[in-house]
Amino acid sequence: RAFDGLGATEADALKGSLKGRRFACAVDFHEDWETSGFYMYEGVSGRAEVGTQVVERVASIGPIDKDTDPADPPTAPGVYPVSMSWGTVGLAPYLLANHTPHVVITETPSTAWDLDRRVDAHLAALGTVLRAHLG
Repeated sequence: RAFDGLGATEADALKGSLKGRRFACAVDFHEDWETSGFYMYEGVSGRAEVGTQVVERVASIGPIDKDTDPADPPTAPGVYPVSMSWGTVGLAPYLLANHTPHVVITETPSTAWDLDRRVDAHLAALGTVLRAHLG
């Protein structure tokens, strides 16, 4: 969470290696120890969203988190927007602001699901995003 300034060695190194590069999409895999189901964030600029398709695909692997936050309401069940209020602090919003029109952050439940299920969910999400971009 150090992409909005200078001084964090790892973030600075990554920002340097990304300089001048553009991507169709960036996917950032996460785990959440406080949830019992899958959810995701999606930031889109000028292209169709894939969040609903990702959630539909992952639902065959495990439950989708149904919690909602009134301050950050979902755009669809299990799909939350990458908020402009985040600035460019994290990797995904930094990439959205500077290197890609589409970012996806997936969140799997690290305490409720075993490792194989979490990996399967992330891979299903990645496959769905890739199919959307590759046609």
